[in-house]
Amino acid sequence: MLLTPRYDGTPVPRAEGPIVDPAASLLRRRRRLADILARFDAEQCASPTRCERWTVHDVIMHPVRVNDAWTASIAAAGRVG
Repeated sequence: MLLTPRYDGTPVPRAEGPIVDPAASLLRRRRRLADILARFDAEQCASPTRCERWTVHDVIMHPVRVNDAWTASIAAAGRVG
């Protein structure tokens, strides 16, 4: 499989101009999501989703648990050596 160079098809998008720090945007989105999720009641959290056997709570918690696992992994890597 040839990944680069790429000469055919749609060109790969390129960023032009200065790259802005995404922290402010990410924090706004995180706060907005937290505000939405804070309004969920127990029944809404227990509702099924399109993901078989996953509730709304399971889907919400998945990235939290993945983030926790990555944090623990990085912390453990820092203790090795």
